Amino acid sequence: MKTALIPLLILLGSYTTFGQGFSSGKINASQWDTDVVITLKSDNGPDEIRIATKGKKTRRSYQKVKNLKINENSYQLIESCGSINILNEKGETLLKTNQDRSEIFLMNHEKFTRKKAKGNSGVFEYVNGNQQVIVSGQVKGGVIQLKNHSGEVRDALIALCLEELLQHAYDRYLNAIMTSSFLAQV
Repeated sequence: MKTALIPLLILLGSYTTFGQGFSSGKINASQWDTDVVITLKSDNGPDEIRIATKGKKTRRSYQKVKNLKINENSYQLIESCGSINILNEKGETLLKTNQDRSEIFLMNHEKFTRKKAKGNSGVFEYVNGNQQVIVSGQVKGGVIQLKNHSGEVRDALIALCLEELLQHAYDRYLNAIMTSSFLAQV
């Protein structure tokens, strides 16, 4: 087991330079009742990625935290295993998504659902319960373009959340680690 971890740790170390600032790692065998837990901590904040192995099974989780300021108000954005939560200064959840980010829920239980726009597979839309388009966008040349069609975005939180959801670099970074052939060997 220990010898199998060496190439994995080397691999993880190489990915920590992928613009994310994850340069410190540790192995902790006491968490999650598993054989090994590898935790990568961000240099710049509380972001972390955890990879747990037990026998031939592997579980992963990660948490990415970002402090935001919109119109003099402070918020905290927490990304955990794909889902997004935006909290206010009191720690109340104002906005959250499901794991695949296809649905956005507001504090008042209003729900927005993602779907592909008709006639253009590169454009996505989030619609409300009445099927009105709240916001739509697409990625062109790595740049996220968002357009509000209906004027129903009451503040910047939804648009900001959508921008965060479409940050492909972080997803590619995680995917490279999670799909590594070394993980299957541990």
